[in-house]
Amino acid sequence: MLFQPKEVKETLLALDRVCTDDKCRLFPMSQVREWVREKINTDVAQIVSAIRTEKLEPSTVVWVLVTNVLDRELSCGSHHVYRGLLSGPGNSLLALWDHATERLQASGYHSAEEAERDRAYIREQIKRAG
Repeated sequence: MLFQPKEVKETLLALDRVCTDDKCRLFPMSQVREWVREKINTDVAQIVSAIRTEKLEPSTVVWVLVTNVLDRELSCGSHHVYRGLLSGPGNSLLALWDHATERLQASGYHSAEEAERDRAYIREQIKRAG
């Protein structure tokens, strides 16, 4: 897209900051960055709405997108070595998913109960996939 809305530009900048944060260097950020960047560029209306209407910070939007793309990846079975058992890279994705959930809770986007429910949900999805 040649002319991106301000909200999309801010979210892409927030993605770059998240991906270069020292706390994220332990995670497979290069692949996750591409997945999230693709979501940002294809879901422009949702990004704009999240920031304008829901008043979310761009960094919060990034963490929501990280959990969304990781939910898809961890639930599909392609990061499993056996049914319900993640591979090494799959475990890294799960650790990043947990980190993203912690960041969403710290930002006030999730309550502690919502974060715990999400943790249980993703682990149930992992058990079913593979």
